[in-house]
Amino acid sequence: MIFKKTIAIIGCLLWFLILHGQEMKNNQQIIEDLVEEIAENNENELDYSQITEYLYYFLENPINLNSANTETLERLTILNDFQIISLHDYIRTRGKMTTIYELQMIEGFDLATIKKVLPFINVSYNMSTDSWSGSKALKYGTHSVLSRISSTIEEPIGYKNVSDSVQSENNNKYYNGNRTRIYTRYKFNYKNKLQWGITAEKDPGEQFMKDAQPNGFDFYSAHMQLNDLGIFKTALLGDFQAQFGQGLIMWSYMSSGKSPYVMDIRKRGKGIHRYSSTDENSFLRGGGFTLETMGLSFTAFGSHKNIDANIQTTDSLSETHFSSFLNLGIHALPSEVENSDAIKETVYGGNLGWQFRNFKLGISGIKYQFNHPFKADDRPENTFRFSGASNSNASVDAELRFNKIHVFSEAALSENGGKAVLAGAVMKLSSQFRTSILYRNYDKEFQALYSNAFAEGSKIQNEQGVYVGAEMHPVKKWKLAGYYDAYKFPWLTSHTDAPSKGNDYLVQADFTASRTVSMYWRYKKENKDKNIESEKGLSKLGQTQKAYLRYQVNYKPLENWEFRNRLELSNYKAANESNEQGFMLYHDAIYKPQQIPLSMVLRYAVFDTESYNTRIYTYETDVLYAYSVPALYDKGTRAYIMLHYKLADKLGFWLSLSQTWYAYKTVIGSGLNQINGNTKSVVKFQVRWKL
Repeated sequence: MIFKKTIAIIGCLLWFLILHGQEMKNNQQIIEDLVEEIAENNENELDYSQITEYLYYFLENPINLNSANTETLERLTILNDFQIISLHDYIRTRGKMTTIYELQMIEGFDLATIKKVLPFINVSYNMSTDSWSGSKALKYGTHSVLSRISSTIEEPIGYKNVSDSVQSENNNKYYNGNRTRIYTRYKFNYKNKLQWGITAEKDPGEQFMKDAQPNGFDFYSAHMQLNDLGIFKTALLGDFQAQFGQGLIMWSYMSSGKSPYVMDIRKRGKGIHRYSSTDENSFLRGGGFTLETMGLSFTAFGSHKNIDANIQTTDSLSETHFSSFLNLGIHALPSEVENSDAIKETVYGGNLGWQFRNFKLGISGIKYQFNHPFKADDRPENTFRFSGASNSNASVDAELRFNKIHVFSEAALSENGGKAVLAGAVMKLSSQFRTSILYRNYDKEFQALYSNAFAEGSKIQNEQGVYVGAEMHPVKKWKLAGYYDAYKFPWLTSHTDAPSKGNDYLVQADFTASRTVSMYWRYKKENKDKNIESEKGLSKLGQTQKAYLRYQVNYKPLENWEFRNRLELSNYKAANESNEQGFMLYHDAIYKPQQIPLSMVLRYAVFDTESYNTRIYTYETDVLYAYSVPALYDKGTRAYIMLHYKLADKLGFWLSLSQTWYAYKTVIGSGLNQINGNTKSVVKFQVRWKL
C-alpha cells in the first residue's frame, strides 16, 4: 500500500515537472550508461563514485586529444590500450588533429567507441597551460555540496522504540540510533589542479549527536590535493589511496576483476590520489607527494589512522592482540562501538619510476605496523597467514609496448620471504582480432595486507593460474569476446580442507542492429572444488558447478523513451546433490523528455531461484554516486523508480524508491535486521548544489 501511494505521488510530481520544466540535457544519462556498462559486469558492490567524478569533470572540461597523455586518457575509462596507442601514433605521424571527425580514420576506433567518447573530448591547437595562483583558484574554482538521506520503510526488529531501561538491560539487542542513513559531501575543484573536500556519513543504527557519537556523524573524511605544479605531479594531505604496479603489494580501494572486457586485465595505477568515499577502512590517512621530471618519478607517502578490529585478551599472560579486521564500518551496537578504532595502524612507503619511450620500470616498497599484534584464528587454512605487529613488502614492476603488443609484469616479496609473480600481455594480432594472457603465482607464504591484484581468491596468496582472453569483430555489427581461466590453490582455503583447483570461462556475443537497437548473449560457467560432507561426517572435496545464461536487448522506439529487457538463467550443481535452478526477467523503461530537465528510470523484475546458490546479480541505476548490484534469490518481484530533476545547471534533485516482494516469506533478513513481513522497501532523496 505504501509503495502504491508513493508511486501515485511521484506520478503527480512528474506531471507537475512536465508542465513547468525547462530544456533537458542528456549528460547525466550519458554518464549513467557508461558506469552501468562497467558495473553490470561485476557481482560485487563496488564504489564507482571516482569514475563518475572523472567523467563529470571531463564532460565540463573536455580532453584535448592533441595534448592528452596516456594517464589522462586512461582515466576516461572508455579507451583501451590499443586505441590510446593508435591515437598517439596517428598524431605523431600525421600531426595534430584538426577535427574530431578524424577519429574515424584511426585504427581501432569504431563508431560505438566514437559515440561514447565524443562528449568528453575536443581537438585544439592551443597547447598552452594556464598559469594560476591561489587567488585565481579561489575566485574561479567550483564548489559543490551533495547530501543524501535513505531509509528502509519497514521497521526491522532492532529499531523498536523501547525505554532506556530496557535498552540498557539488553545492550546488544537494540540499535541505539534510527534506521536512516545520512551522507553529505563538500568538494572544491579548480581545473583539476587544486582539490579539497570533506565527506561525512552516518550508517543505519548509529547515533547522531549523542552518547557514542557526540560529534555528529560516525565517519568523517577530508583531503586536499594539488596537481601539476612544476616538478610536483601530486602533493596531498588528508585521506588518500595508493596504487602501484599491478597491485601485488599496494592497491588500496576499488579493483574490478574478470569481466567481458577481456582485454582489460592490466591495472592502471594512479600512484597516490585523494580519497572521498565512505569505506571507513580501505584508505590511507596522512600525506604524500610525487615528483616527476625527465622520465623519472618519485613518490613517498605516510599514513597513521585507527582501524576497526576484533580485540582479544589472553587472561593468563595479559596479552592483547586482534584476531580479525572489521571492514563493515558500522558502529550501531555497543559491541561494534567497542571495536571501533581499536587498533592504531601506521603505513609508509614509496615508489621510484622510470619511463623511456615505450618502457616503464617501477620499484615499490611499503611498511605497515600495528600497536598490537595480529593473530588469526587457529585454523589449518590460516597456517601461513600474516601474524605479528609489523610487515613489509617490496616489488618491481615493468611495462613494455612494442608494435601491437603490450607486456606487463610485477614481482613481489614479503618480509617472511614469500613471493608473488604476475605477468601478462595484450596483443592486437589484426584489426579484427585481439588476445590477452596473464599468469600469476602467489606463494602460500606471501603476505601483503594492502595487495589487490588479479586473482580468483580474496587474498593475493596461495594461488596459481593462467588466464587467456580473446576479442574479435568477425563481421560488421558483431563482436565476440571470451576468456578461460584455470587456477589452483596449493594449500587449504576457507572452503576446502585440502589443495584444490578450479576454472571458469565466459563467452559473449554483441550485435548492434542499428543506432537504436542492440543486444547481447552471455554464457558463464565456473567449476570449483569445495568441501562436501562424506557418509561418516567428514569433509572431502567435490566439484561444484555454477552456470549463467543471459540475453539482453536494448531498444529506443521513440526519441524520449528507451527500453531494456533481460532474461537470465542460473544453474548450480554440487557433487552428490541435485541441480538447483533459477531465472530472472526484468524490463527497464527510461524516459528523457527534451522539453524539461527530467529523467526517469523504471524497472520491474520477477525472479525465482531454488536457493541462494542460484542467486542472480543485477545492476541498478540509482541516485548520483550511489550504485548497487543486489543479489536476487528465492521467489518474488523487485521494482524501483528513480527520478532526476535538474534545475538550471546548479541544482539537482534525485528521488528513488525500490521494493522487493517475496511470494512465500513471512520474515526477511535475520537478527536485528529482521523484517516481519514479505516486503522490503528503501527510499532515497538526494540534492546537489554547485557554486
